[in-house]
Amino acid sequence: MGVTMISRIIFGSLAVLVCLNLTSRVLAAPKVVLAAAERRPYIGETLPNRGYVHQIVKEAFEREGLEVEIQFFPQARARAIARNGGVDGLLPVHGSSEMAQDFILSAPFPGDQMGLLKRKDRHFDLQEHLVDQPAKLLEQLTPFRIGVVRGGLTAGLVDQSQHLQTEQVSSDVLNLEKLYRNRIDLALMDKYTAADLMVSQLPHMIGQLDFVQGIFAKADFHIAFSKERERATTVRDAFDRGLRQLITEGRLQKILAYHGLAGIQRSSTNKRTLRIGAVANPHLLTLKRMSPLFEQQNPDIELQWLVLDEPILRLRTQSDLAISEGLFDVMAIGPYEAKNWAERGWLTAIDRFPAEYSVGDLITPVRQSLSFRDVLYALPLYAESSMTYFRKDLFKKAGIQMPESPSYVDIRDFAAKIHDPENRVYGICLRGNAGWGANMALVTTMVNTFGGRWFDLEWNPVLDTKPWHQALSFYRELLQQYGPPEPDKFDYNRILELFAEGRCGIWIDATSFAEALSDPLRSKVHDKLGWTNAPTANTPIGARWLWAWGLSIPESSKAKEASMRFILWATSRDYIQGVAQAEGQVAVPPGTRHSTYAAAYHEAVPFGASVYEAINAANPAHPTLEPVPYQSIQYVDIPEFASMGTRVGEKVKHVLKGELSVEQALQQSQVLVREQMNISGYRRHRR
Repeated sequence: MGVTMISRIIFGSLAVLVCLNLTSRVLAAPKVVLAAAERRPYIGETLPNRGYVHQIVKEAFEREGLEVEIQFFPQARARAIARNGGVDGLLPVHGSSEMAQDFILSAPFPGDQMGLLKRKDRHFDLQEHLVDQPAKLLEQLTPFRIGVVRGGLTAGLVDQSQHLQTEQVSSDVLNLEKLYRNRIDLALMDKYTAADLMVSQLPHMIGQLDFVQGIFAKADFHIAFSKERERATTVRDAFDRGLRQLITEGRLQKILAYHGLAGIQRSSTNKRTLRIGAVANPHLLTLKRMSPLFEQQNPDIELQWLVLDEPILRLRTQSDLAISEGLFDVMAIGPYEAKNWAERGWLTAIDRFPAEYSVGDLITPVRQSLSFRDVLYALPLYAESSMTYFRKDLFKKAGIQMPESPSYVDIRDFAAKIHDPENRVYGICLRGNAGWGANMALVTTMVNTFGGRWFDLEWNPVLDTKPWHQALSFYRELLQQYGPPEPDKFDYNRILELFAEGRCGIWIDATSFAEALSDPLRSKVHDKLGWTNAPTANTPIGARWLWAWGLSIPESSKAKEASMRFILWATSRDYIQGVAQAEGQVAVPPGTRHSTYAAAYHEAVPFGASVYEAINAANPAHPTLEPVPYQSIQYVDIPEFASMGTRVGEKVKHVLKGELSVEQALQQSQVLVREQMNISGYRRHRR
């Protein structure tokens, strides 16, 4: 080998080493810091895992061994900070020539679908097929006043024409509010952002607006890395490599699915496809496992499932109705949705039954909970109340005994005696994740039994009162002193796993978890499980809830006859018997039918009598010690509650984290609930 060749090899090797060393030094710098603007449902501080975009970006960088911190700012400020190099980059953005002047864009990942919203009572002749003819599309929009967020992702979509009448606003919320009040004709927005905002902050707008499909195409997201940062290209390349790994592994699609953004693909066969939105809990998952039997009996029907965690399912189903998208044919809903959605004409009435269905066999409180004006709008798959689970072995070891009807003082004292964090056994586990059907389901029953309520008879909120202070203080004390670390991150599925692993001493939650905790294949403490009534404080009224997961058919479904066949099958006595034969009596969906509680079930399921008694004893018509204008126990049966209950749940979460005092949380909650009730007109006309 010649000297020249050797020199080239040495020089090349040195160059590679220098390059690798440079990359190593750049990437060894402090973690990647990105600025983000809140953009629900894609990214946001209060979303599960902070949203799809946050999770994608975090996991892509993790694939490259990098830690990422995403800081939230208003849109204009986030962009300014990133452009000036105050952070590594900005997300999410759409690609544009303007953006490329100051930033280096990452590879694309799935983004949003831009379009125009209008009021349902305004009739415009917008020709959707003109999406492929931009000039004609813009021409037909010139007569209308169009709301566009200043500096937002949508602004570039209308820059092609100087003749459009655009009104710039500071936020998507303001854009929707101006549209709702007829101050603009159209609002340019992503359809899922609009739907999410209506559900989470503007519930009075649900069902009042239409999204015009196809006006603009889907727009991919990017991260915009600041050219002011020396390592911009290196960090961009690291993200792109991580993103490719997520795509190759199929992980990106799984993250989309987890957040309910993957959608459901239409069948390529000639079968009628039913699209089912279901919550990821044991009995709905059992139904999914059993559903091939239905397809065998109905060969003309194919089932497609979208199974989501409860907060995401609630968001996706309600946002589907908010913009009349028609994604689902069958929705898993509860009494809250059944009443409110039926009252607004969003659900199909279920008023005809074959004789073999035996509708009279349905347990009365459950049937009533899913009815509006004595007509069913969902059929119950299973029902539940709440009760107290405890570890009999831990109680015996501590020399204590659980009474039949414990008080919350008893629960605190017991939790203190069995709390053993050094051995990873916690005195008590309770729902801590924020949501009206999450932490607030338990907290509201605590407020009830301490003598409190959400509203007085005139719909005035009464959260900043003594019973709320007592209940929330007790809740905080239980979890901060005797609960697992970071209790605000625990939903019921995670607690179910924790208890089944033998790491919880006491758990107050739904009666429907007794089946899983008693199953030797799923629970290490199945032979140590005890159960009793839900705790009480100053009154037993409202101390235990009533809930049912039912199957409903939205009015927007194009397959109502096939959907009706499915929900009648899934909630029938034959289905219950089929589950018993296939998976055992302990897996039978509880609480819906009197016939379920026959001798065979009682012999196999020792907790059955307690569940049956708890469900029949629940009284939504009298949920609180003092009179109230609503008929519901662990929630308030008005459309606004999903929004404000979740927002109050966020305040409660901050109490657990030590970021708010009980007094601050309740004062702020009182204000936000009063503001929402004023916006919705409850002070102008009482229900």
